[in-house]
Amino acid sequence: MLPAEIHALLMSVDFPVPEGVRLAAGTRTARLLGRIMALFDSPPVAIALRNTVYIPDIERYQRLSPEARAALLAHEFEHVRQWRRWGGLRFLGHYLREYLRVRRQGIDTHDLAEGIDLEREALAVERHILAALNDRRRAV
Repeated sequence: MLPAEIHALLMSVDFPVPEGVRLAAGTRTARLLGRIMALFDSPPVAIALRNTVYIPDIERYQRLSPEARAALLAHEFEHVRQWRRWGGLRFLGHYLREYLRVRRQGIDTHDLAEGIDLEREALAVERHILAALNDRRRAV
């Protein structure tokens, strides 16, 4: 379940939270996924697989501001939408091909210009939400 504070922040900027998404924070599965992902890239704050967003290190996640947490989850929710749009096998195959492409070229997976295209889409959502939340906070 999405924390009420984060849900309220996302709703305040008209971000549609996908239905049926689960949050798994600090669970054994989340920690395992975080360790696996850290073998290939920097340790993730969150990982989306199918309809679940896993948060491997709950303390690291909680050190983020509420606005940063909301933007991060918006990023992961975009990955959930991608899973749903592409289907699991197509999503994973495409992500892996893109991952190998950027790594061969020495590009960061989250590079805004040349990184993994699925990450660039999610980063655009994350940046948009963070900017909207910051604008909203300044206006209050």
